[in-house]
Amino acid sequence: MVALLIVALIISIVTYIFSRKLLVSVFVFSVLSNVVLYGNLTYRIATSYDILWLFKFVRNIFPYINLIFFAVVAITFLKKKYEK
Repeated sequence: MVALLIVALIISIVTYIFSRKLLVSVFVFSVLSNVVLYGNLTYRIATSYDILWLFKFVRNIFPYINLIFFAVVAITFLKKKYEK
């Protein structure tokens, strides 16, 4: 799981290098880390390591944070596209 999070970080850094947009890079990292944690963090792992709060956060709150990030990125893109 840690290796996949490192891969997500590397992908977001590469995204920043090519796009030069920090907000897009943060959005990419947020979505990829949510996918990694959502897929790999099970209830049994969370209870055995006593990180049940992280399990609940990943399942209940983190997707909404990604939706907010997506809305901010989309609004920023549309503002820049139509500001002429």
